[in-house]
Amino acid sequence: MSLKKRIFIRIVSISLLLLFCVFLAYIGKQHSLLFDNRNKMINGSKYEARYLYNVSVSGSDPELVEIGDVIRFDVVGPKHLVHVQILDEYENVLREISKPINLFFENFHTLYLPLLAEGVD
Repeated sequence: MSLKKRIFIRIVSISLLLLFCVFLAYIGKQHSLLFDNRNKMINGSKYEARYLYNVSVSGSDPELVEIGDVIRFDVVGPKHLVHVQILDEYENVLREISKPINLFFENFHTLYLPLLAEGVD
């Protein structure tokens, strides 16, 4: 085998190995999802936290988020499905929302539940 062919094969092998390492880091990275149920002001519009929420991520057990609370879910991988139940003060379900979340190389992502309830992304 010629020297040029060997060098070419080594460069391609190292490139494929590096690409595989980046892929593994992408699918195995841990992220923190924060669910914020506090009042939020955006562009002069105020979104008030007036509901309770049951939140689950990718089929996990739902957690109750009360008014003024922030909870955290630690998840692994880039794609998740967030399921939110909007509850009244007696914990009766008013509405349910499912939202896919795509996380890339960010460490944490915050979802503001009052905005989600109003349909603002």
